[in-house]
Amino acid sequence: MRCKLQLSEHDKTILNNIINSDKATKRSKQKSMVILLKSDGKSIKYIMDNLKISKRTVINYTTKWKTLKFSFIHGQHYQKSELEKYTNEIKNDFLNNIAESYREASVRIYNLYGIRRSIPQIRVYFIKHNLYTIQTNKNNPNYNYRRRNETKIKNIHMKKTNCNN
Repeated sequence: MRCKLQLSEHDKTILNNIINSDKATKRSKQKSMVILLKSDGKSIKYIMDNLKISKRTVINYTTKWKTLKFSFIHGQHYQKSELEKYTNEIKNDFLNNIAESYREASVRIYNLYGIRRSIPQIRVYFIKHNLYTIQTNKNNPNYNYRRRNETKIKNIHMKKTNCNN
């Protein structure tokens, strides 16, 4: 069973302009081609064979098109994190007062800015912005992880400040 996408003439014109544009990315052109071929009633198999993409990719492009339209084509469907507004403040706070764990960092961010994020989200944010936490190891309670990591962070911070001069 073929499912035909309904596109207005205006939408088709915009998609054709994207395909013919020199400034559009390869992926944007590919997404536009999939949408146009699907609107012409072409099968998934036909689209896969002509564009050399997987079945899953064709299905993903068509389902995302139905909800996101042109923001999907241009890759604008990802929202920026609310934490991005406070990046400078968060960096200063966590460089001056290092968190024991991502859990503690999550709680501190919630208390300071009212933004609740899961531990994996905090970990990804910290990695993206070169922030670190002190991780304790229960198997070796005699090793002073705090001192080792504070030295590591101070060295990294010193390198960054020296590079700016």
